Amino acid sequence: MFAYADVCAATGLGEDGMPWLDDLYLDVRALLNADWMPGVPEIIDADELDAALRGGDITGQQHALARATAREVAAQLTCNANPLLHAVQAFVLGGAGSG
Repeated sequence: MFAYADVCAATGLGEDGMPWLDDLYLDVRALLNADWMPGVPEIIDADELDAALRGGDITGQQHALARATAREVAAQLTCNANPLLHAVQAFVLGGAGSG
């Protein structure tokens, strides 16, 4: 099982109630062991991020934001301090006995 984060500039719900996200191309993943401890995080799709900058699909500011956010998520995973991973773990393990 992997911890996987899609780096986004923004997320929300549309008027139709459907979720949307402003994808910034980078993703962070780390293999989880049986105790939900993340392994070494990997920042992936940097080539797509750089191509988006060269192609004018994102600004230099968005490029920098994506890199900084990915580094922050990777650092959180490195020290097992990612709040979203902990929330998912609590949900999954909390729901494991109810069924």
